[in-house]
Amino acid sequence: MALSTYRIANTLDGRRHRRALRTPLPEVATHLQHLLSLQLTAVMANQHDTQLIADWASGDLSIRNPEAERRLRAAYEISLLLLEAESPGTVHAWFMGMNPQLDDRSAVEVIADGRLGDAFEAAHYFTSEG
Repeated sequence: MALSTYRIANTLDGRRHRRALRTPLPEVATHLQHLLSLQLTAVMANQHDTQLIADWASGDLSIRNPEAERRLRAAYEISLLLLEAESPGTVHAWFMGMNPQLDDRSAVEVIADGRLGDAFEAAHYFTSEG
């Protein structure tokens, strides 16, 4: 591993990313439904049935849709970033509110659309600009 790659891997972003990948999916779903709500978590995963999210969180059912898992893990990682600097209420509002960095769309909508990179950039901007 090149030295510059090693430095990047050991930054806060790298540790947060590894945490998001290693966290069991039921814990990811539970975290998001408690922080944001069952309904918003379902929207981000492009699921119409909120019971499915509850089943994922309880571990009664595993996710069979890789895109849904990708979106939930990204939302989880973004939430970890935001929670380093903001209260849970502010993080909830950030995910729901119109965001000028996201063309006045909410992060929930952008994540549901699969624009995960845009959501990450907006979260980094929010934490750096306060």
